[in-house]
Amino acid sequence: MSSPQKYHLAVRTVFIVLGLAFLSLVIIRLIYAFSYIPATESSTINMLYGVIRMLNGRGLYSNPELPPYSVIQFMPLQYYVVAGMSQLAGAAQSIHAVTEMNRLLCLFFNLLMVIPIFRILKNIFDIKNKELCCSVYFGSFILVPASDYTGQGSLFLLAVLFAIYYFLCFLNLYEFKYGSELVLSGIFTALTFFTNQIGFLLFLGILFYLLLFTKDVKATLRFAISFALASIFLFIVLVGSSVNYWYLNIIKRLQNPIDLKFLKEMTDGSVFLNIYFVGMLGLAISIFLMKDLKLREHFLRFVILFLFLYAFLSSLFGGSFGNFTNTFLVLSLMLFSITFANYDRWMKGSWLAIPFLFIFCILNIYSNPSWKYFKHLDHWKADYTNWMFVSRYVKQNVKNDEYIFTIIGNENMINQMIGEKALFPTREIVTNSTYPNKIFSYEDFSQRVKDGKIKYIICKENKQPVKFLDAVFEGYEKEAILNGYEIYIYKESR
Repeated sequence: MSSPQKYHLAVRTVFIVLGLAFLSLVIIRLIYAFSYIPATESSTINMLYGVIRMLNGRGLYSNPELPPYSVIQFMPLQYYVVAGMSQLAGAAQSIHAVTEMNRLLCLFFNLLMVIPIFRILKNIFDIKNKELCCSVYFGSFILVPASDYTGQGSLFLLAVLFAIYYFLCFLNLYEFKYGSELVLSGIFTALTFFTNQIGFLLFLGILFYLLLFTKDVKATLRFAISFALASIFLFIVLVGSSVNYWYLNIIKRLQNPIDLKFLKEMTDGSVFLNIYFVGMLGLAISIFLMKDLKLREHFLRFVILFLFLYAFLSSLFGGSFGNFTNTFLVLSLMLFSITFANYDRWMKGSWLAIPFLFIFCILNIYSNPSWKYFKHLDHWKADYTNWMFVSRYVKQNVKNDEYIFTIIGNENMINQMIGEKALFPTREIVTNSTYPNKIFSYEDFSQRVKDGKIKYIICKENKQPVKFLDAVFEGYEKEAILNGYEIYIYKESR
């Protein structure tokens, strides 16, 4: 069998395997989207809370030091997209319907990745083999972590890919002429920034590349001005007069000290597989082939190396492991496919990578931590019904200056049902970051506990909390047991 025949057979094998895995994962994600499985990651809890807050007519950002002590950890774009689509679809009145909308939109964003991936591979790097292009897209879809099934990562990745595509279009035409490509790249880079604040690093990466390698002042200014104008417009529309609260939630919250826990996380499950399989492959190619004569290949390797270094360095700070990791991995897949397409030169190395890539993708699906939630779909629906029943019971008995504290596993959903009377709806950010690092003061909460303004405590049976942050719960007695949940009431508020 000749080398071209072996090459096409290898591509066909990968295409079929990854295609089946892709179809299976789409079906699983559709089941997940319509299920009652609660949000299980801090980022997805944060997204759901922010969207429901907006649908209830409140601003996205608020003072983290006052009730309900919430912290919105991301830029506002996806919150607005999900809230707007929920309004248009008539889903705004149902928490479950909003959850479905959010999950379906995240799936839609991941499906749309096919456009920039195909355009980069076919239009920029001239890969004609559609099966190879499809394989890269299937692999990229499989790489999406479970946290992005309901978080902002799916829209972020889509915007990053479009920003990189249009910048590659500029580099592809650089020796001849260029026009709108840099403007579009600047606009999509601004969209990445307004989806997740770490998108500003993509802006810096492209800006550095223009300054260091093209040394084209006109092009640098065009990109920077496009990004700046788009960012100003988005800031006015999406943030508006909430600048102070936006600063507290987005900027001040990021005062995290160095935390080396990530060293343990890097050897845990799919994170280990992602970083040390495809990640190291892409990094190796980007380092050893940085002297490519064509700017487009050079930039792709530069941005992979840049994103890898940022992902690694950001992991030194608590709560930020994984930033840009998924983008880095998708681009590494692209770089591998571009190298593999030149089979005359790389046939032997490429053949070695085929089983390697196959095993990686299968293990990546297998190690996905979300599978355990699919074992008890009926259980989650029953929990949802119970939470709704309990939330109705307590909501009707609280006054304007009284609040409710919940301490339940996956309590994020019952907090959404209770609404603004539920304290700490984004609790994980508080307990893991803002409280231990003393970013915000929670003296107001401690004082409200002392004054009996926390009327109800809801917990599972025999798990009444004694203390939270610096506040000690005293003077509470059991009022009711509803569907497996205990409700404690402050004695003097009876």
